[in-house]
Amino acid sequence: VLSFASLLISVNPNNTLLEIFKIIFVILLFYFVVNYLKSTEGILRIFNIIIFVLLVVSLVGIYQYVMMNIGRAEGVFPNANLLAGFLIVSIPLCAVFLVGQVHIKKILIYGIPLIINLICLILTKSRGIFIVLIVIFISLTIFLKVLAAKNIIKERSRRNFTIILLTIILLFLIIPNPLLNRLTSIADTDITAYSRMGIY
Repeated sequence: VLSFASLLISVNPNNTLLEIFKIIFVILLFYFVVNYLKSTEGILRIFNIIIFVLLVVSLVGIYQYVMMNIGRAEGVFPNANLLAGFLIVSIPLCAVFLVGQVHIKKILIYGIPLIINLICLILTKSRGIFIVLIVIFISLTIFLKVLAAKNIIKERSRRNFTIILLTIILLFLIIPNPLLNRLTSIADTDITAYSRMGIY
């Protein structure tokens, strides 16, 4: 209550509101941890909530880019890189839930958010997050290979996941898209990209 009251005297209401949302987020996070992270079902529920929320955020980002003519999709975040950072959480979750899935309903539940999140990620034009995504997918492929070797998952599931992953990467490289165009701009005169190479 006092946090919202501070908006009345704040010299920068936007930043104050952002900090208030952070406080609310921490409170909600504590609530979920205490009440839901007591079982596997609770953890899966949290993952599904994350996927659903970021699906909505992705749709907002796509709408911004297509209908509002914004240069980079930002969703409900201050900039595109923050949106990309959150999408990098949802995309691997959707991919993992699809491994070994045979029910059409489940495939649609996790497949549709995966596709929409990937589209929105491309529209953020975030080069650094794209590198992180490649690392995550390679790590997942190796991890699934280990699981298949120990017969924890079926070899067919691992193979299908690998084929889908390679298809996504190939389509990204073949089909012209905003992120690919921004990646290739590194070879030109993009001073910002060169200054971040050490961070990458």
